[in-house]
Amino acid sequence: MRFIIISFFFLCTVSLFSQEKHAISGKVLNDNVALQDVLVELKMGQTSKFSITNKNGEYKFDYNTRDTVFIKVKSYGYKEFDSFVEIKGKNTLFNIELVKLEPELLNEVVIKSGEKIITSAKKAIYQINHKDYLKNAKASDVLQSVPNVYFNEFDGKTLVDGVLTGKIFIDGLEADASELKGLKVEDIKSVEIINNPSVAYFKSEFLGAIINVITKTRAEGFFKGSLDGTVGAVNNYWSISPNFSFKKDFFLLRTSFQYLNNDQVIDFTSRRIDENGLFYQSNINHSNGKQLNSNTRVAIKLNDKSNFTISNNINEYSFSGKANGFTVLNEEEVNLFSKIGKESMVNWNIASVFNYKIAENKAFFFKSSYSIFNNINKSQFQFDNTSEIDYYDVQSKNNELSLQADYEFEEMRVFGKKMDFYTDIKYINRKYRFSHDNFYVYQNVFDGSVELDSEWSNKFSSEVSLTYEFTNNSNQLLRQSYNLVLPTINSLYHFENKLDLKVGYSRKVLRPSASDLNDDVLILYPGVAKQGNSELDPQLRNYYFAMLTKFYTSDSFSLKIYNESINNAITPVYRNDGNLLIQTLENAARYNSTGMNIGFKTKVLKKITANINSGFDYNVFEDNSQDAIIGKNSGYTFRGNFNLNGIFFKDRLSISISGRQDGPNYSLLSKRITNPYLDFTISTNIFKGKLNLSLYGRNLLGRVSSGFTDISEYNNFYQKIETKNNSRNLLLTLTYNFGKKFSDRIESQDINNNDVRR
Repeated sequence: MRFIIISFFFLCTVSLFSQEKHAISGKVLNDNVALQDVLVELKMGQTSKFSITNKNGEYKFDYNTRDTVFIKVKSYGYKEFDSFVEIKGKNTLFNIELVKLEPELLNEVVIKSGEKIITSAKKAIYQINHKDYLKNAKASDVLQSVPNVYFNEFDGKTLVDGVLTGKIFIDGLEADASELKGLKVEDIKSVEIINNPSVAYFKSEFLGAIINVITKTRAEGFFKGSLDGTVGAVNNYWSISPNFSFKKDFFLLRTSFQYLNNDQVIDFTSRRIDENGLFYQSNINHSNGKQLNSNTRVAIKLNDKSNFTISNNINEYSFSGKANGFTVLNEEEVNLFSKIGKESMVNWNIASVFNYKIAENKAFFFKSSYSIFNNINKSQFQFDNTSEIDYYDVQSKNNELSLQADYEFEEMRVFGKKMDFYTDIKYINRKYRFSHDNFYVYQNVFDGSVELDSEWSNKFSSEVSLTYEFTNNSNQLLRQSYNLVLPTINSLYHFENKLDLKVGYSRKVLRPSASDLNDDVLILYPGVAKQGNSELDPQLRNYYFAMLTKFYTSDSFSLKIYNESINNAITPVYRNDGNLLIQTLENAARYNSTGMNIGFKTKVLKKITANINSGFDYNVFEDNSQDAIIGKNSGYTFRGNFNLNGIFFKDRLSISISGRQDGPNYSLLSKRITNPYLDFTISTNIFKGKLNLSLYGRNLLGRVSSGFTDISEYNNFYQKIETKNNSRNLLLTLTYNFGKKFSDRIESQDINNNDVRR
């Protein structure tokens, strides 16, 4: 009995010792910012304990000694965290770093390389390391180094795969190139390239490609911004561009503004031989151009699941000038003339988006948008042989209302496969008005879309979308309705050696704009005019491509083959009205283009990044109408662009040289000959990085590079038009940066209506 009692007390003592209290504590953070009211779970075998973080993001558990415990954190808006923690003492410190969910990213296959490139059937994602760029470098520096992308922030030229016109997005929101000026490299997480956009971005027009800049997420706020000013050596070139962001609790304001003044002197000569004989014209145009871009976005977090955003955009330009010249008809009489003209455009848009998070991977959006487009052309001519003044005033307007409802279901499981599902319904109401108020066109568009992005295996993924559309056009005389089915298909296969094969197809519709539908004749110069056509139908475009991409440690190589075809292309055609040659529009042309492009990005001398695209295509235009002056035009077009950039002098100076050549370009009317374009940029920082200086050499090859020569030759018609411009300039840009570092990203997507020609 004594032995039993002693043994009992001994076992109790050991048990009490083994139950000695221990503690584990720490903070829950996101990007080094403490997170309050986060539920933390501590699991010990089948037992769980819970703790909620305080205002400093701190949590703490007391528990009995174990060698290992398991901690799990699941918080709305963040990726789920779980980890085993090894206990080495009575008090264990264990901080938890949560990662924000990125709803715009697919769960895609990661190809491990120096730049962490992520690819899928939908898009390619390039992770950005800000250490590869100069301090306070801008988003434009990033785009110049992304494979298969050419970007020039001064002339607004954006190309993908050497031939596709690119449109800029920031965090899924369509943006002007000017908005990139307020975005630093250190705030950029990645860049997405989408070279066959689906219904999630654009329902109709095949615009080319999407360049979506994804920014980093930082929880803190207050204000930040930049003030950018540029002055040129010639042409009275100057611009100012302030950018500002303010963030406080549930409220976020982001605004950008740019104003540009640029004068030009354009030489123009035209020589034509037709049934009316020989016509020759020469004139010099002195033009003053003003451009304004303004964008303001406000985001309000209503609660943990819902947000409301509103945006206001204004884009406008005005070109006014004087021209003096002369015309000669059949070498008989010289007519001197003078012209005073003005062209202006205003495009104003206000939009709102309400989004509701049904669950972490489910969301509902309701969107609205209202915009006004107004284009005005005014000119007056006076000839030396008469006192009369010919005056022309041609206006085209479009008022547009859009409503859209979207539903998104990300990372759902179907037969064990990960898929993203997207669907929406949309309504567009347009009213086109013109110079004479008694003529108008009403347009109503109803459409519904579905999209399914599937990851079938770690090697194969696909994207399939389908849009059904009903359109009705009407006015006093017109009653037109039509139905369209518009598919988009992309698929990608990963081979073993970092080799990707992507193939795709899309069918898109492109409708005539207000200016296209305007029947008023606008005299450009004596003997030359242009005119719209109110009877135009929309054009349908089919696009096929296959692209092979090889990724290396820090390099990439791509080969792309593509075909684009239109059966009823909206194209300029010529018609004679006495001695007047009028360029009007018809659904007259069959268009087909087949080509290839090679893209290559590599490091040269360990310091210079070379990004090169080069290729060609064969274009055929045919006009089968009976009155066609030009029936067919075809030929090869070479396309190439390059960018060389690097950081030198202990990472204090960045130098970039870029250029492009695109020609000769073909249309139904002419063969356009252009010359190479070349520029450079040198940038550095002073005053502890607060002030950035950039020197930009624009159009180094001179006036001929920003002009062109058009040659038209068919049966008894010959015309040669030559233009030269003085856009060569040396520009100095100063950018002052102020404020804190924080994320001003707005994740709600606006309505994108790009089914109308611009």
